[in-house]
Amino acid sequence: RIITFSENQLNKNDLDNLYFFLALKKTGDTVKLNNVLTQLKSSTPSDHQLTQLALALFEGDAQTLTQLKSKNLVPEDVYNIAAWATKQ
Repeated sequence: RIITFSENQLNKNDLDNLYFFLALKKTGDTVKLNNVLTQLKSSTPSDHQLTQLALALFEGDAQTLTQLKSKNLVPEDVYNIAAWATKQ
């Protein structure tokens, strides 16, 4: 259900994209996951910072995370939970 819903919401500026990435990872569909990540990295507008945050959290992009954390887009506990979830 997460995957189906998220596919229709993919171009929205939303941290929920992280759940989509995690669901794809859990299913083992690495081809689809890589396609989605590639698509978002190449097409996400610069003002879609929540989507950029989801990508950075999932990929462990420390430089982007540092830049986005300084903008206080989400509370610190959200970062901590997301960081934990991506390491599972």
